[in-house]
Amino acid sequence: AIEFDNIIVVRFGGEEAENNVIAVEKNGREIWKINDILKINQAGNFMEIEKVSDGVLGAYYIWGIYFEIDIECRKVIKKEYTR
Repeated sequence: AIEFDNIIVVRFGGEEAENNVIAVEKNGREIWKINDILKINQAGNFMEIEKVSDGVLGAYYIWGIYFEIDIECRKVIKKEYTR
């Protein structure tokens, strides 16, 4: 889990889990799942997440794509192919 000011982002599940990154408020209420933002149609999951800066999450998708997401605005601010 990665903690931001008012939001906690959690990656869960094994290799089979899809849509496996969620953001919750500190009271536990779910805010979003990562596919709500990215709209990925291909089956797969996120292998790793990281805190890039205040309010920015980095997420590594299994198919070789790295995303940076503004967690409050729910927007992709960077998309990079890593393979």
